Amino acid sequence: MKRLTGLFLFLYISASGSDFTFTSGCKKVYEQILNFNLSEAHNILAYEQKVNPENRITYYLENTSLFFKVYFLENQSDYENFQYNKDELELHIKGSNEKSAYKNYCLAESNLYSAILKLKFNEYINAINDIAIA
Repeated sequence: MKRLTGLFLFLYISASGSDFTFTSGCKKVYEQILNFNLSEAHNILAYEQKVNPENRITYYLENTSLFFKVYFLENQSDYENFQYNKDELELHIKGSNEKSAYKNYCLAESNLYSAILKLKFNEYINAINDIAIA
């Protein structure tokens, strides 16, 4: 868990670029997600998306929030919503004109999240595909 926290702190400190910026609001969202306070994270995220609509990190954070919700609650409709949101995330991230490492990082992590959930929902072949894409 300490390694995971260290990775996330690294993201906080080093994220930069016009399309991928961890603003103070995004940092609060991430903190709320890690505390599993997803309703508060969603509220802050909605505000952040209105204030900084070009910031593509918000799509990544939304995807991360949905991942934790689906992983722990194991709700089929939430899982389907996650898969739809993953496709939306990919459209927004791939639409970025920036050559940021965070572009690839967000796409790879989204595919890993998807693979983990597919394994949890017994979609083994599709999970392997997501791992290969990541």
